[in-house]
Amino acid sequence: MTRERFRDSAAILADYTFEINHSDEDSQQNTLNMQRSAVTTGVGFVRQQGEPGPRILSYSGTILTTSQYDAMMSYAEACATRTIFFRDVEGTEYEVLITSFTPKRERVAVNPRQSDILWKWSYQLQMEIIS
Repeated sequence: MTRERFRDSAAILADYTFEINHSDEDSQQNTLNMQRSAVTTGVGFVRQQGEPGPRILSYSGTILTTSQYDAMMSYAEACATRTIFFRDVEGTEYEVLITSFTPKRERVAVNPRQSDILWKWSYQLQMEIIS
């Protein structure tokens, strides 16, 4: 199985290959922007088509190690100033901006990957495809 990967466009951060891939993926958002207005005479609407909205990748998953948490947080923070590259499970690489990364720490009796901590993180990740 291909591991997902982050790569820094500025080569400041080391490439990060996910220890655990995401577990759920939402459908890709790809919207066509339309504006409708009523005509002042007659029946019907005037339709004006705008640029398509950005494609959004949405994932959720689990983080079991502090090293994965730290790497994902670093990449999310890097997106405040630059784009990054994300390679998905099919091997397709996208230039993206992380627009939302929401990790939530959850207590566990035993962490199978890092036994010195008694929690894991569940997360939601959204990325806007730039190109």
